[in-house]
This record gives sequence, structure tokens and C-alpha cells, in this order.
Amino acid sequence: MNKERQSNYELMRILLMFMVVFWHVIVNIVFGCNVTGASEMLWRLLYFLFEIHIDTFILMTGYFQCKKEKIEISKILKINNQAYFYKIAFLIIFLLFSIVPISKMEIFWTIQPITLYNQYWYISIYLMLHLLSPFLNILLNKLSKKEHLYFITVLFFISSIIPTITRELAFNNNKGFSLLNFILLYVIGAYLRKYPIEKSYLFSRLTTDSRRLIFISTYFILAFINLLIYYFQIPLNATNNSLLKEFAAIINHMQIAYNNPLLILQAIFFFLYFGELKIHSKIINYISARTLDIYLIHDNYLLRSTIYRPINLFLKNTVLDYKAFFAAFIVSVITFIACFIIGLVKELLFKVFSMLPIYKKIKKNMQNRIKSLKLSSITNK
Repeated sequence: MNKERQSNYELMRILLMFMVVFWHVIVNIVFGCNVTGASEMLWRLLYFLFEIHIDTFILMTGYFQCKKEKIEISKILKINNQAYFYKIAFLIIFLLFSIVPISKMEIFWTIQPITLYNQYWYISIYLMLHLLSPFLNILLNKLSKKEHLYFITVLFFISSIIPTITRELAFNNNKGFSLLNFILLYVIGAYLRKYPIEKSYLFSRLTTDSRRLIFISTYFILAFINLLIYYFQIPLNATNNSLLKEFAAIINHMQIAYNNPLLILQAIFFFLYFGELKIHSKIINYISARTLDIYLIHDNYLLRSTIYRPINLFLKNTVLDYKAFFAAFIVSVITFIACFIIGLVKELLFKVFSMLPIYKKIKKNMQNRIKSLKLSSITNK
């Protein structure tokens, strides 16, 4: 029997997915236009507030996955199949209507049954993390609290601090678009599950409202610090001093990386805030369970290039002020809702298809093959 979803975290999942959509609008449209003055500061602040989406998703994965005792092959296949469905669906649509030229190599990589990096980078790394999770859990369950914290510290230096201060020259972590960064966040999420913050010596003395205020305030403060650091590198880069220019380059690199140390801390406090909420809503749980479709639809590379390119050309010489925020917000809401509805239609089609005898036969054969592999027998001991 499946345990009912916790609506506080499901609400966070919905907000994070909206952040993904809005953040992509900012990165792909807004920053391609002329944005100056106070309006630029607003957009940059929104950028840093919303950039936590990936890191927080993986924190949540570590938080809930760390108690699992076996590889959930069915879940891995379900996620991969969702991504594969949208890859093929958009490929067919774009080929039929000749919307954009598609090379034979693009077709070759798209039709691969496994979700690879050139399509949905997040999904490919997430699935690798999911395969590793039982082994990570075995390790984490054997660690004491002190050892777990030490493990986080080592991973934090390797995955975040060293790549940041060296601009990934000493160790390339691909700006956090990597399995190593996901492992770090997973281990942190597991720590927060095993050792609840509200039971710690400091925070146990505070009320729930006080903890909420501290967590959400710290989240905003860290985003604002990231903003100040971004503007601090501009005058440094304008100097003739090579050392200062290098320092500016490090800061600039930090702003576009998911392994940014401040961004990781920011994601942790955002996650902790929602952990303090007490919410129960079937509607929230229903919407949250279908947010993956929103990501897979709006961030499909064929659709993305088709939509963003003409918009950028149209707005190329346009000066965007703070009023454009409302337009971007409305576009993000419409995109979110439209993708959600498309996902519901897909779900309905799948239900109809699942009733066909041929589907039942294929599913039964797949289940038998998975059982024969005995992959689900990996347990914590």
C-alpha cells in the first residue's frame, strides 16, 4: 500500500516546477533582450531565487529515497518511458510538419530507448542516481552522524568548493550538471531525513514559526548575496589587473553553476522551510504527481528551439523594463497549465492503451524479465 504523499513537499514540488518554467523564460528570452537599471536587478534577483530548482529536487530525492531498500526498476522504466514518449512524439510532429530541419544524427540519438544527455540532461543523471541509490543507502546507513557529516563536507569540497575557486580547471564538475553534484545533494537530503533539524540542539529550542522565519529569510538573504556578488564582479572585470579579472571570472562562473556553494545552501534552507509546513491537500498531491510532464514537454529541445528563437528575434531590439515581469509571469503560468493539460491527455491515452491485450502481454513479459534479473534483491543489511 502506497504511503500518502506529504502535501507540504508536494506543494514545494509544484512551486519548483513553476520556477523551472519561469527560470527558462528568464534565461532564454529575458536575458537575450536589453535589460538595464533597476529592471535588470529585479530579473537577476528572480534568476537567483529560482535557480535552486534542480538542487532542491535532488535534496528531496535523497530525503525520501534514503529509506528505500531496493532498486525500483518499475519507477526507472516509468520515468524513462515518459521521456521517451515525448521525445518520439515531438520528433514525429516536427518531421511530419517540417517545422525545423532535423539531421539524421539527431534522429538517431532521439530514437534511442534510453534517455541520453543530449535530450533531457536532468532525467539522464537522475536515473543514474536512482540506480546508485541502494548502494549509497547501504553506505549511509552504516555511517554515524559524525561520519555522515564528514562525508558531506568532503563531497562539498570536491563537488562545489574546488570546482568553483578553480573555475573547474583543477576538477571539472560541469558546473553541477553532473552525477557527483547529484550525489552530494542526495547525501545532504538523506542527512536531513536521518537527523531532523527540529531535533537539533539549536533549532529544538525555537518554535515552528521561528524556524520557518529563519529558513525562508536565509533563503532570500543568500539569493540577495548571490546578486551582490554578481554585481561585484562587473567592476573587477573592468580593471587591468589580471588577478582581479581572474577573481571576476570565478564569480561569473559561480553564478551559472548548480554547484555554486551559496546556491546549495540556499536550496537547503528552502527545503527546510517546506519541511516545517503542515498541509494536507489531495488537489496539491494530484497536481504534483504530474509535474514531470510539464518539464518534459516545455523543455523538449525541438520545441524549445522553435519557440525561443522567434521570440528572441522579435524582441531583439526591445528594452524590457519591470513591466515585462508580468508578461513573463503570465507566459509561465500559461505554459505550466498547457503542459499540465497535455500531460493529462497523454495519461488518458495511456490508460486506454493499457487496456489492450497486446499491452498486457508486453507488460507481463517485461515484468518476468525484470524479476529474472533479480535487481530488486539489493537490500540494506
